[in-house]
Amino acid sequence: MTSAALNIAKQIDGMTDSEVDFIWDVLRKRRNEALLRTVDMKLEESLGSKTLTEEEASERQEKLGIA
Repeated sequence: MTSAALNIAKQIDGMTDSEVDFIWDVLRKRRNEALLRTVDMKLEESLGSKTLTEEEASERQEKLGIA
């Protein structure tokens, strides 16, 4: 761990449960946003793929509830 991570861990140790829950919610949201960006990037790759037809790419989007 970096010294910054250790300092954060020490600060969290002194927080109330509700403060820690709030931090976890923020971290989960950031992680989910990163995952969504990855999914978006993969979908764009699928749409631009020479191995997929437009129909197949559209079907992938529908399965993910995007189209």
